[in-house]
Amino acid sequence: DGAIHPYRAARFTPTANAHVLRAGREGLYATVGSDHRRHDVKGDFELSDGGRGHEKAYVRFEDVEFRRSRSHASRFTGADSEGKDTGAVHAVLFELKDHFRIGWTDPRAGTHHLCCDSPDLVADTGCVMGDVLIAPPDDGREPEPGWPWVRRVEFVGDHAVRTMSAEQVTVTRDGMYYLWFVTCDASLGESITVTGRTTWRNPHGYLPGMMRHMRPFFGTLALAYGGLAFWWTAKVAKAHMKRPDVVTQLHHGVTAVVAASFAESFLWYADYEYFNAVGARPAALTLLASCVGAARESASRTLVLVVSTGYGVVRPTLGGLSTKVVGLGAAYFVAAVALDVATHVGNVDDLTQTTRVLLVIPVALMDAAYILWIFSSLSRTLAQLRARRQLAKLALYARFANVLAVSVVGSVMWILYETWFRATDALNQKWQGDWGVGAVWH
Repeated sequence: DGAIHPYRAARFTPTANAHVLRAGREGLYATVGSDHRRHDVKGDFELSDGGRGHEKAYVRFEDVEFRRSRSHASRFTGADSEGKDTGAVHAVLFELKDHFRIGWTDPRAGTHHLCCDSPDLVADTGCVMGDVLIAPPDDGREPEPGWPWVRRVEFVGDHAVRTMSAEQVTVTRDGMYYLWFVTCDASLGESITVTGRTTWRNPHGYLPGMMRHMRPFFGTLALAYGGLAFWWTAKVAKAHMKRPDVVTQLHHGVTAVVAASFAESFLWYADYEYFNAVGARPAALTLLASCVGAARESASRTLVLVVSTGYGVVRPTLGGLSTKVVGLGAAYFVAAVALDVATHVGNVDDLTQTTRVLLVIPVALMDAAYILWIFSSLSRTLAQLRARRQLAKLALYARFANVLAVSVVGSVMWILYETWFRATDALNQKWQGDWGVGAVWH
């Protein structure tokens, strides 16, 4: 749902000796003009930077409400429990480099503990019974005061609902930040739910840090495609005015692909601009951009295939190939739309590996089918031109084949790089450069 993370009766899951709700993660750039060596925490809800709120980076808790079941709350009915702490939830905000500090692993048994729930743990770590374990840094440096950021929210007596106070954590250091809600009470963890939302904001706006550069990238790309569309349209119009028979359906196909490229880039720019200003992706606009992008991908591949068959050069029509060409193009469009919609519409975090593989496989298989069909068709077309001794057209198609070969090799090399990048960045340590990996395909 965007940089504004909503919680709608979200439930906790058992993790180690605790119950945890992983409530969000985003790359955040430091507040403009801040001391990058430390973090700052503000408990007030409003910004206090002299009206320059757009320069702040923060995580803000808004109307976050914890609700436990009535059966759990009823255990504490009576004078003995009135006004007392009868269950707690911890909000833990931490930077990726400190993830190893959340919890403690017993070197003797190899058991990982998130919560301080036994006298042995108190003796071993000096933790406070019932609290989340925050281990000291293992690199010898002094722990930063107040970081990781932890807030304890307590249920009182037999109350079933507890609302977290509105707080704002100002981020003064670049990093990938995670938010967990943790309860050390097993019975509470099985019944508790969370509603409300947290707002994650960068100095430049609501766009997550991993997407920060996508907005200027697509803006620049839209200008470039707009210039290309103007130049190409002028060339086609000039040729049509001189000799109308020179302009073929292939020229119109190229015009359509260039126009779709401009429209896609502009729509993505508008999508990221809205997201940055509002904090949530506009579902309709994102869906439209995904559909136009999938149409552009399908049309461009189909156009290259048609040219490779020698259409308009060694064959006047596609004949029986028409149905197969259209069928492959339509199938590719459906698969590409499914992948783009699942990746972008209403989603900021990465897809699960299983979901991504299931959506990528059909697209990859059809890409392979296009490549094989294109080069086999090119081979036959080159052979026909050579047999007919049409040397000018043969030279043109030979250059076309070389360009395609270089493109395929470059694409394969980039796929290998992207695979390596993802495999070595499971925790998003390279979040600041992540945008460039996907941007290349546009």
